[in-house]
Amino acid sequence: KTESVPLTSMAEEESEEEDPREAIVAEHPLFEGTSEEFRNELLLNLRTFQVKPMVSHEIKTEYAREMFESSLMRPRARVLLTQGKAPQDLNGLLLVHPDDFHVFETVYNNVAHDDEVLPGVAGQEVALQITSHSPFTVRCREEPQHGFFFISTDMLDLLLDRHRAERAKLKHTAYHAATEFLRSWLMKHHSKVYVKLFVNLDDDFKYALLNQVQIQFFKADDLICKENDVGDSCIFVYTGEADIYCKHALVGRMSQLPGTKAWESWWGALEVGGSCLERVASVKAYTDCVVWELSAKAMRDLWLLFPYECSFFDKVAMKHLQLLYPFTDRVSEINMFESCSAEFTRVIRGLMVQKVYCRDEIVMQEGDTGDEMYVLCVGKCSVFRGYNTEPLSHLHPGSCFGGLAVLNITRRRTATIKADCVCDLRALTRPALLEALSQYPGDKEKVREMVEAHSQSRQATASALQRAGASEGGFSSQFLNILLDNMHEQPFLPKQVILEEGKESILTILLHGMIEVEVSGVHIANVVAPAIFGERGLLEPGSFSSATVRSCTVAECMILPPTSAAVPIVRARLPADIVRLERMLEKKMALTRTQLASTDDMASAAEQQDKGLFGACSAEFLAKLGNYFERRVYVPDQK
Repeated sequence: KTESVPLTSMAEEESEEEDPREAIVAEHPLFEGTSEEFRNELLLNLRTFQVKPMVSHEIKTEYAREMFESSLMRPRARVLLTQGKAPQDLNGLLLVHPDDFHVFETVYNNVAHDDEVLPGVAGQEVALQITSHSPFTVRCREEPQHGFFFISTDMLDLLLDRHRAERAKLKHTAYHAATEFLRSWLMKHHSKVYVKLFVNLDDDFKYALLNQVQIQFFKADDLICKENDVGDSCIFVYTGEADIYCKHALVGRMSQLPGTKAWESWWGALEVGGSCLERVASVKAYTDCVVWELSAKAMRDLWLLFPYECSFFDKVAMKHLQLLYPFTDRVSEINMFESCSAEFTRVIRGLMVQKVYCRDEIVMQEGDTGDEMYVLCVGKCSVFRGYNTEPLSHLHPGSCFGGLAVLNITRRRTATIKADCVCDLRALTRPALLEALSQYPGDKEKVREMVEAHSQSRQATASALQRAGASEGGFSSQFLNILLDNMHEQPFLPKQVILEEGKESILTILLHGMIEVEVSGVHIANVVAPAIFGERGLLEPGSFSSATVRSCTVAECMILPPTSAAVPIVRARLPADIVRLERMLEKKMALTRTQLASTDDMASAAEQQDKGLFGACSAEFLAKLGNYFERRVYVPDQK
């Protein structure tokens, strides 16, 4: 006769016989998604582990026992891992059964947090090579019911070498858990988070900043960002130290340690502010680092809400440009000195002065005088002329402007240059150029040839004006000099509109190429350089053009904007020249009214327009493209 055994007793026996390691491997979130083969091998390598027993804090006097028994007589939490220190006895993964997940407590900066990094595990950041030292303090609240289980870092590495795909999964899980825990801790305690750059600012900005940044961990010797890589974010070393390298040279060290300046823990302010499209330097972790990364998009969102606070990033960018001064030189890209000797160029480089401009600052103003030329090394500038609120074009690193001033061809600025972001420019004055030429007289002839070449446009403009005004007795030298100092070069591509009927008239001198003139859609004539049109822009500022002038070939012109300061000066001080210009215009208009274009001319113009690379491009595209061409002069034997 057999006796029946209660079901509850059988379940209890099975539970007692079950290996806790099986539940750990099967149910622990760290191993979620890993292969069964990996879990089976992990199960075989997990070992039971003994840690120091937990002790109670003895209170000697009866009075003290009565007062503190509720707290101090309880077992004290045992520290398993210490923040910022390498694990010694626990160099690996320490795991507990799912029923004991609550026994671990994670502490950051001596403050505990409600959440856990990963329940039921300690040491994963070091064991999986996310960091070299423990990023958190891990304490044990109480003894686990099923005990501790451990696998050393060396054994885990051997195991993961055979299962490379599992290494990536484990590392991703541990990394994500660590960053999310730290983000949650920082958000909860944001008022106590120390950011030296913003230490005196409102906590609301700090909270908004934390909402936008990406938290990252780097172990010592990890590359945080690489020079010349595309990037538009800035980084902040919250804890730890990192080194900055540019062209393999050490530039500085990032940290918030005592004695450092507030801006020294930040890098990438140039990139996030739009001054650079690529990383200007590499950043490498010197110790384990916690890094905040702020993207350009997040920066734009913050700027809308906190413009004053975000302006600090531009100040940081200006400090970075001073650090990078020896490494951002673009003097070798100056076209006008390419034919000169290397020694002369080296001296020029030493004579150029760094000038850092903040966002929206004016570099030079149209109509002003000066004797400096500039090379844009870092950043982007906009070019404006007249009353236009939209920029005509943009200048990028390597662009040179103001060269005519340093060559003493004209000191009058023909455009307004404004910094779009924090910019690093190198300025060369005429006295500095003359000093360099005195040291290297062999290069003086090459510079003289360059001056003559750049002066050709001025000479051609003066010649065109003299020929046009010859029938009226010619223009005065003062009239010519004022116009030449205030006109600027402008190329036009085939089919591009130079003047449009019904739009504002602009004094234009055609130096090279051919244009066509049409009135009310009727072709009137083709005109070959040199020629003058748009005289009403000077005679009657604000008046409209009576014809459309369009380039048939690539046309090189000199333009006098109606908003130029020279217009009221000429009209007020040189009335005789204004009268000559008016009579010249009347004769031309009378000739135009009686002149009809021939069929051959029309066919020739149409044929010219259909040719070339830009023959099928729209007028809007050509107008925009034309603003980005720059004049380059090459002397004999120059490459």
